[in-house]
Amino acid sequence: MPNDATPRLLLDNGESAIGANITATQAGMALSLALPAGRKLERAVLAIGAASDAEIATKPTVSSDAGALTGTADARWVSVDWGTELAVVAVKIDGAGPEKLRTGMRVKLYSNGNWMPLPPLDTLMLGAEQRFPAVAASRLIAEMLVENVVDEKNTGVLIPGSIKARAASMRATAQPCHVALAVGDDPPFFTYPGPLPLAPASVTGLARVANRYLADHPRATHIPMRLIAAADADVKVASFEAALVPLPGERESGAAADARASLPVGSEESGSGSAAGARTPLPVRSEELYLTPATPETVEAARLCDAQHSPAQCFEPLPSGKLLSRLELYLRATTTKPVQGEVSVHLDWGGVPAPEPLARAPLEQAAPAAAGWVSLPLPQTLALSAGKWWLVCSVTAGELAWYVTAPTPATGPTLSRVGQGPWMPVNMPAPGSSAQVQLWVTAAAAA
Repeated sequence: MPNDATPRLLLDNGESAIGANITATQAGMALSLALPAGRKLERAVLAIGAASDAEIATKPTVSSDAGALTGTADARWVSVDWGTELAVVAVKIDGAGPEKLRTGMRVKLYSNGNWMPLPPLDTLMLGAEQRFPAVAASRLIAEMLVENVVDEKNTGVLIPGSIKARAASMRATAQPCHVALAVGDDPPFFTYPGPLPLAPASVTGLARVANRYLADHPRATHIPMRLIAAADADVKVASFEAALVPLPGERESGAAADARASLPVGSEESGSGSAAGARTPLPVRSEELYLTPATPETVEAARLCDAQHSPAQCFEPLPSGKLLSRLELYLRATTTKPVQGEVSVHLDWGGVPAPEPLARAPLEQAAPAAAGWVSLPLPQTLALSAGKWWLVCSVTAGELAWYVTAPTPATGPTLSRVGQGPWMPVNMPAPGSSAQVQLWVTAAAAA
């Protein structure tokens, strides 16, 4: 049993929230953070995930510009409206188009008051169920597309047209959408946009807002919190761990010091955000090579890294007890201009890198004669065992080729984006490949 000095995350009935499935609501399900009076948090690490991604029953309202879907009237668009934000994973629209012409549909989703295209591709086939990664929405509209004919020849190009639509349906999962956490009646300090994945997502900023509440309520022993979602859905509290600011004369345990040092320097959870950014350095520990490419040092294909193109490589969680300490990327500068940029480590954010990095490693390189391994020590070791994570290569000057090879079980998809645009799958060259990376790790200190 935890002692009275151990911060605890509790349900509204006083039971521990760790491992519990909690129904998040629009108004917010009550939680509380219990701690001794007069104490503040040095750090707080909370991870939450969807309790289930099983498909759920839905009864959407279906209509079109021609009225009801009867299969006899020409419809230029079809609306499927289920009224509340759900994690949509499939859509199907049946209908008959002009004879001997291809047909399709262009899908737009309505979420949080905005219309947006369906990622990653908004143009889909008619007549067969079209599945895609879960995306939050409360309604969709499908514009009907028909093959263009020029000089009595089929062009293969789909343009807006009409079909005789006869049925429409969608599928959704139990994943909660737009999950947020708030303290008291304040606006949420954390929001996970879109469907919450099964893999736990880290909640950032908890120590900061909790201490702000304690500054206003110095004798409080419970900090009220609300778990919010766009519609009622179950959220699993995967883990919670926190430590109090030591009292004068108290000494931190080795395990607590190591956990704090593995967080980003300057973050509110790390407790190291002093004006000078100083932190007592960790003892040097021996490194071991955790991951190497399936076929290293191949140069058949590469991802472009320049001021407009930033590739990202996904990785599976590191084993418990292993801390990421150093990266090696197989790179080549492709111009004579010196390269400047960085490689950053990000948590997973619904299938893409989270906006804010956990750590950055500066990347500076003169133009080499050939491809080679570039070693990038991290400013602090990182514990990355809670869920998937990403490396992002960002270049501000010069141009790099980041070579790819066959994927391994420890690597996930490769994405890329242009400027600050959306992250998109990389389809060429070498689709399905992984960027060449070697990961070096150290062992976490024993408790």
